[in-house]
Parts: sequence; C-alpha cells; structure tokens
Amino acid sequence: MRRKWFPFFLVILLVTSPFASVSEVYAMSHSSKEDEQNNEPEDRDKESDVDEQDSSTDEAVSEEIKLKLGDDDEQILDLKEDLTELGFAALEKPTTYYGLHTEEAVKAFQKFYDIEDTGVADEDTLLQIEYILGDDSFDREEHLEFSKPEEFVTEEEEVEELPAADVEEDAEAEAGESSEEATEEETEADTEENAEEATEEESEADTEEKAGEATEEESEADAEENAEEATEEESEADTEEKAGEETEEESEADTEEKAGEATEEESEADAEEKAGEATEEESEADAEEKAGEATEEESGADAEEQAGEATEEESKAEPEENAEVAEEDAEVKEQQIGIQSFARATVFSTQSNSLQKGTSSAQAKKLKENLKSLGYLSLPNPNNYFGVQTEKAVKDFQRQFGLTVNGIANQTTIAKIEEVLKSPLQKGKRNASSKTLKENLKSLGYLTLSNPNNYYGVQTEKAVRAFQKDNGLAQSGIADKITLDKIKAELNKVPQKGIRTKEVKKLKEDLNRLGFTSFPNPNNYFGVQTERGVRNFQKQFGLTVNGTADQTTLNKIEEVLNSSLQRGKSNASSKQLKENLKSLGYLTLSNPNNYYGVQTENAVKAFQKDNGLTQSGIADEITLEKIKTELNKVPQKGTRTGQVKNLKENLNRLGFTSFPNPNNYFGVQTEKGVRGFQKQFGLAVNGTADQTTLNKIEEVLNSSLQRGKSNASSKQLKENLKSLGYLTLSNPNNYYGVQTENAVKAFQRDNGLAQSGIADERTLAALDEAISNRWVINHETYDVTFNQALDTQMNQLQQTDMYRNEPAYVHKNYVNGSNRTTANVNVRSSASSSSHIYGQIKKGTQVTILGSTGNWYRISYNAWRNPTRSDVSSYLNPENNDIFQHLDLTSSVGVTASSLNNDILKGKGILAGRGQAFITAGKQHSVNEIYLISHALLETGNGSSALAKGIEVGINSSGNPVVVTSSNRSSLRNIRTTYNMYGIGAVDGNAHNGGAIRAYNEGWFSPEQAIIGGARFIGNSYIHNQYNQNTLYKMRWNPANPGYPQYATDIGWAVKQVPSIKRLYDMLNNPVFKFNITQYR
Repeated sequence: MRRKWFPFFLVILLVTSPFASVSEVYAMSHSSKEDEQNNEPEDRDKESDVDEQDSSTDEAVSEEIKLKLGDDDEQILDLKEDLTELGFAALEKPTTYYGLHTEEAVKAFQKFYDIEDTGVADEDTLLQIEYILGDDSFDREEHLEFSKPEEFVTEEEEVEELPAADVEEDAEAEAGESSEEATEEETEADTEENAEEATEEESEADTEEKAGEATEEESEADAEENAEEATEEESEADTEEKAGEETEEESEADTEEKAGEATEEESEADAEEKAGEATEEESEADAEEKAGEATEEESGADAEEQAGEATEEESKAEPEENAEVAEEDAEVKEQQIGIQSFARATVFSTQSNSLQKGTSSAQAKKLKENLKSLGYLSLPNPNNYFGVQTEKAVKDFQRQFGLTVNGIANQTTIAKIEEVLKSPLQKGKRNASSKTLKENLKSLGYLTLSNPNNYYGVQTEKAVRAFQKDNGLAQSGIADKITLDKIKAELNKVPQKGIRTKEVKKLKEDLNRLGFTSFPNPNNYFGVQTERGVRNFQKQFGLTVNGTADQTTLNKIEEVLNSSLQRGKSNASSKQLKENLKSLGYLTLSNPNNYYGVQTENAVKAFQKDNGLTQSGIADEITLEKIKTELNKVPQKGTRTGQVKNLKENLNRLGFTSFPNPNNYFGVQTEKGVRGFQKQFGLAVNGTADQTTLNKIEEVLNSSLQRGKSNASSKQLKENLKSLGYLTLSNPNNYYGVQTENAVKAFQRDNGLAQSGIADERTLAALDEAISNRWVINHETYDVTFNQALDTQMNQLQQTDMYRNEPAYVHKNYVNGSNRTTANVNVRSSASSSSHIYGQIKKGTQVTILGSTGNWYRISYNAWRNPTRSDVSSYLNPENNDIFQHLDLTSSVGVTASSLNNDILKGKGILAGRGQAFITAGKQHSVNEIYLISHALLETGNGSSALAKGIEVGINSSGNPVVVTSSNRSSLRNIRTTYNMYGIGAVDGNAHNGGAIRAYNEGWFSPEQAIIGGARFIGNSYIHNQYNQNTLYKMRWNPANPGYPQYATDIGWAVKQVPSIKRLYDMLNNPVFKFNITQYR
C-alpha cells in the first residue's frame, strides 16, 4: 500500500535539496509566508521563529492518513488495488475516486480483521493491509476462500468518471501484463512438455525398434538446449532478436543497465508520487524521528549524543573521539541559541556540496541514517555530527560501489546512496524482479518459500541480509547491484539450469540410474528435464528443493548409488527385503535368499511406482521406510489405527457405510463396506483395505465429477441425467452442484450402486448403459408430505399376507367352553394386550384353539391381516422396492410389432401374431403395450381361454344378448362370435356369460377389436382418470388423493404386479424404459 501524504512544502524542498531537514523546510515555508503578510507585526515574526521547531514537531506528529467517501487521490487507486489483491474488491479498472463500493470494500476488510468498520481507510486499516501484503507467506488463493470477492462488484460509476485516456492506459497496461505472462507461461510449458514427451513416451520393450526415433527426439531436445545456451552466450545486442529469453538468462549487468533504467533513473518527484512503498512509508517515520531529534536537542541531551558517538567510535580513548564529543556539545549549544545559529547552519549546508569529518549538520544526521539503512553503520540514535565512524562507513560504501575512497560524502557519493535507497529491490516493493530474486535466493538456500511472488517482504529482506553477511557485503537487506552480481556469481558455481560442463553429464547419468530422468544419450547441458530430475530427487530425499545440484544433493546421490540393496548385491538384508515384498504381494518367491536379482529389482520398482516413488529398483532409505510403513498399516478386520478411521470416513463418503461417528476400529461393518467397494469396482474382494483398494478409494474421491467441481464433463453428465429424467435444468452448465449430486445419488440408487453422489467410473458406465438402453425417469411431486399420506392410509383398510404363517392370539376371557367368542375380540400378534392387532373376530365366532400361553389362546387365523404402520410405510415409500412399480403406463415401449410377436407373443394361442394390434391399442388410448399384453396373458391364460378364443352371442326374443347354446341357437338372431382379451365384465360365478355379453355390447367381434377396444376401457377406467394414476404405485396409493380410489387393499399389490411386466421387458431388445416416480413434498 503506497502512501503519499508528504505536505506540499516537503515535496518542493525534497526536489530542491536532498539534505533539507523537516525543520529547515518548515522554516523556509514559514519565511515565505511572512514575506507575503507584510501587515503582520515584527514581534510576531520573532515569536514564530522561536517556536519554529516546536511547531514543526507538532505538525509532523499530528499528521494522520485518512481516506474516505468522496475523496479523490492517487492513494485511493493503490488502496483499491490492494483490496482487490486481498479479495475484498473486484475492481477491473480502479480509479482515484473513493466511491460507495470502495467504502463497502473497506468496511468488509475492517470487519474481517476486527477493526471498527467505519468505511474510512484510516491509519490502522492501511497498516493492516500493508502488514498482510508484506507477509511472504500470504497466499491469495487461500485468502479468497474467506474474503469472497464475488460479493463485490466493479465500481462502474467510478470507472465512468475516469477520463478516456486513463481508461485506455489501464487497459493497455493490463493487456500487456496478461500477454507477457501468457507468453512466458505458454513458452515454458510447451518447451517442458515437448522435451518431456520425447523421453517419457519411449518404451523399454521397443528400444531397438525405436532407437532411431529416440535419436531424433534427443537431437531435438539437444537442439533446443543448444539454442537456449546459444541465446545466453550471444551478444547483448542480439539477445532480444534471436532468443526471447532475456528475462530468464540475461546477465545482471544487462538487467541493471537496460531493464531497470526507468525505475532507477526516475525523477525524485515521480518517485515520491509513484515508486516505492518504502519511500512513502518512511515519510511519517522521518517526520517523527526529526521531531524527536528537535526535542532531544532542545533538552540538551548531551549524554545521549555522546553515547551515540561512543558507539560510532571504536575506542573511547582516542583523541579524535574527544574532539568529536566536544564538537557535539558545541553543536547542541549552538542549536539551543535559536534560529539565527540554525539559519547559519542552513546557509552552510546549501553552499557546501560535501559532508566530511568534523562537520555537524542535519544533513550529516540524514547521511548517517541512510548509511545505517544500508548496513554501513549501526548507531542506535544517529545525530548531527560527522565523526570517524561515519567517515569509515562512507569509505566502505565508496569502496563497495567503486567510487573514489576519500571518506567525504560528496555529491557523487550522496547520489549513489540515494540511488541504492531507491532500489526497487527492497522491503515494501512489489515487482517481477523481486520474484526472480526470491527464486535465486531459494536456489542458494537462503529462502524456503513454496511459491515466491512479486512482493519484497520481511523474509526476503532477512534472506538478503544473510547472503550479504555470508559474502562480506554491507547488510542493508537491499538487493543492490553489488549484491545481485554476487548472487549471480554464486549461482554460477554449482550445476544448475543453463550451464554446460562435464559434471552435468555425470549428473544426468546418475539421475538416469536412479530413475529420475531417462535421457537416451546424456550430454553435458543442464536443461529443464535435468532440473526437474534434480528437484524430484531432492523432494524424495527431503533435501532443499531448488533444482540446483549443490554439494548436499551430489553427496546424497552418491550415497544412494552405493546402496547395498541393489541388483547384483548379496546380503542378509536382501533376504529380509524379499520377505517384506512378498508379504505386500510384490513377490511370489517360495524361498527368498540373499541375492538381489532382477525379480527383486522389478518388485522394488513396482512398489516404488505404487507408492509414488521414483522407480530406481534400488531399495534406498525412503523405499525401505515406505515398505515398513506399509507393512504396519494394512487395515483389516481386527486392527485399530488412525488410518481405519480415515478409511471409514471415506467409505461413508462413498456410500458404502453409514457410521454416525467413525472410530479407529476395523470391524465387521467396515469389512462389509470394503467388500462392497471392491465388488463394485472390480477389485479382488478380500475385505482388506490393501494398497490397491486404498488407491482406488483415493482415485474415486478425487474424481473431477463431484460437488464443487467445474468442468465440461459435468455439463455432459447433467445433459445425460436430464435425458433420463433425473434433472430438470433448462440450461445445464459446467458446475457440479447439489442438484447434480442428488441426481447422481438417485441414479445410483435406482441402479443398485452405492449412493456417493460422485460420478465415478461405475456410475458413468451405468449411465452410458442407461442412455443406450433408453431409460427415461421423471419425478412428479405431490402437494402432500409423506407422513400426511401415511396417516391417511392408516385410516383406510390395509391388508397384508406377510404374517399368514405367524401365530395369532385371543384372550381366554373372551372364549367360552364351546370355543366361541363371547364378544367382539381383537386378534393379537403375541400373547400381550399391547401387541399388534391383526384383526377382529365377531361375537359368537367358533375359533380353533392351537395352544395356550398364560391367559391367551393361540388360534388358527386367516392369511389376510392388518399390517403395522411400519409395514405400510415400507410399501408407501416410493424410494423402496422395484422401480418398475413406477413404470409409466401411458408411454410406449418403443419396439416393433415383429419384436412383440417374436419375443413375447409367439406360442401364446389366440394372441400370437397380434403385436400390431397391441401397438395400435397403445397409441390410440395412450396405454403401454407391455402392460396391455401382461393383462391379456393373465386374463386369457396365455391366449387359451374361451373368452379369448371366441364365444357366440345372439339376441333373444326380448332383445337381450345371450350366449348361444345348442338349445337356443334357433331362437336367436344376429349371432356373432365375440372376443374378450382382458376379462372385462367376466364377473365371478358367471365369467363366460358376463364377459361374452360385454364383448357383444362393445362390438368386439374380432381379436383385434377386443385388444384395441379393451385398451380404451383399461385406459379410461384405471389410468386416465382425474387422478392420473398412470403407474402401478399410483393405482395402489393414489398420491393425488390418498385413500380413494385405490384398486387394492393389499399393501404389496403394486410390487406383486411388477415381475410379470418386468419379465416381458427383459424379453425385448432395447425397449424404452420410462418411469414416473412419485415424490412427496
């Protein structure tokens, strides 16, 4: 966060003289004001002179930064950028105006960090912003999870206020940055991928066959590397034309001279407005320090000044020091005299261009403070006196930066000091060079940041100081040119990306042997793949991951290569290794011995591969430790470990278990869940959470098709679920949300899969099958809750035969000696008055007693009995039982007449070959063909009943239709053969007559007429009524109007109809399955 709250008169003076103090500035400003006010009394001028330093001090102390609604200032632009970086605003084109959106963003930031949410960007707020951004551990992506930038919108009204030129400049700057980043990232990614593919895609089995190809690929890789090297070594003038990699490999000298000129040579006025946070942040600190100095000087703090000089001098006994102290005393007294003496010092400072030993002035104090900032002095409280220690510091600075070493702070020296202090590479600055510096320091082991960014924070400053200390440089924490040159020199001492030496070739051969690279013909160039190999080696063996082959890395490589556990060695440790690999399933040797052969090497490679290790085939320390870990942690029944708890949580997540509070014990239910998972995913079903099983669990849990993810596959998944009726989204997008998860769970439930809500491979396979099998599912919601529907059903007569073989009891008090009931008596499910009531027996009913228990008789009772509430709930719940109870009976099965004839109706008597009639009936009356066929097969006894084959009916003398017999034939007229395929009108006790006469009246005089006409009756009577009972479930439970009409009292009626319909569907080739599933609100 940059702050630019210098008073205007300070800005003018800083441009005029780099040595001016705050007090002098104020004096000059005050003096100019007095000249303009000629009418002011002379004594008031004197009074003002006397109070000048106190006034300056008060002004510096009282100044405070506040940005608020309505302000228009350059600092507001910086504030908006910082709030956007922190995720509290989302401003694409921030302006200098402090609008409502900015105020809301500031409030949100204040509230988040427990600051009073005034919406005013005061000192506390700005410091907190700076502190967070200055922390090198700041992770913007992580911070965005909590700050929710999506809640903030672009300040459109503020953007509109910005002049068109500014808008264009901002857009151009953003476009340039984006383009540059995209180009760098794409170039690097393409280079690495192309180089890597040439090596990785090579197959050992095809080595001879592909040798020529490998040579070509290696040549390409070498060509790239050679071109890259050539780019580094070519002349500075040709760098930009030929290479395009000046950012990465350009010498520091070029960077300093060419790239950084704009920043380094920027005018002081521009720097104060635009450049550094450090400069801006120091303004108040300088004011406070100088105010403090004025107070100290007025109070005559001689002792403190002398103590400061004592720190500066190396020996108290030296004569020069005494002289210096005397000078300090004199300086203090002179300052106490008043403004005239101070004015003389000012005249001296403006006339003299140099500071040297023995002088005393505010400029000397400023010089000492600057030298202290740069690490050349360590005075606790620098004063105005230029002593021996100051001279020594000036000489050290001059020596380090190649200036004339005379100890005099002349204009050249001061300009150089100012240049270094303005360096873009110091605490508080933010630029791309800072990121490069961090990466270099990380390579040298001075930083351990996982993801270096552009901000130069405290950690970076400390790392620079440490490097400077180790290399005999002044410890300023500023990465000046001397420091950068030294860093470059150190980087060039060890094998790293971009160099070419014979040691690199040896390194590549070793990395090949260890499995971290796979160069066909290693050369002496250290390229991207070599760096990746080094990084992976360092990561696997717990070293500092910098991609540089430093001595620690080289020593570790040598140690691993000399391991006793590698092919060709023979020792007792090899035998133990083999036994362990056998226990883990990687070896099948019947009697392991001490020799480390090819099989052992291959087994070690396989283990390393399964455990994410580089496949060297050498049993190094990391591999051995991993083997030990795996041996101790294979979860199985009876074990109790923390890993078991994690396993149970994962199985819960995947829908294979439902532990409310998973613990660390592996019990029967856990084993069952593991077996279920293994079975579903085609693994060896052993109930043990072996590595293969754990890997598969992890793979499924990391699926990209689960809630919270966003990708194109999610959109396709949604479209498939929609086509099957599981989703009703009008315009599916790429986000996998709660609705998608619930739809996947429903599909998994309907297809007998664990209901995880994750679209894993088995779910996707089942989904593809459903699509190819043409399954369509719709859900219909009714304005009644499930419990309301259940309450209604419990008030209706419900029957079940599920207890037909269970004992029934009546109380002995209600049965007389003749075994007749003496009252209307309840029949109980057990010998208890609190047990479930199966039904009632009327008074005087004879009962058959089968036995007795206490005061209860066990009696013979009928099969149909009252179900319990739980029984009714089980059948009423639409999510239970077979999905075919929800088959949409108004939809077509979508097959041809020949399919019906050949697959279902063949050999079915009169119904054989009538497939087209059933299709016509279905289309005309919106009734599913299979439902009609199922009904017809049941009623006609597979097409063999008399009603189906035809019964003659004629009109008698009374005008009524009657069945023709041999005795009445002669008296009848209009005799016709009638057909009835669905048993319509065939009442019990008079089925033939009733069914035939009904057919005569309906005009069903052919099998086709009976099939088609009967379909109209079925559709109108059972399906297309006002309640739209278009499924077996709805016929039984009628969710539109629970209780009436319902076509059966048997709670299992709908489920019992399913098998015959489902069997017919199974006989067809690729029918359409359309389901209409009831949902209660």
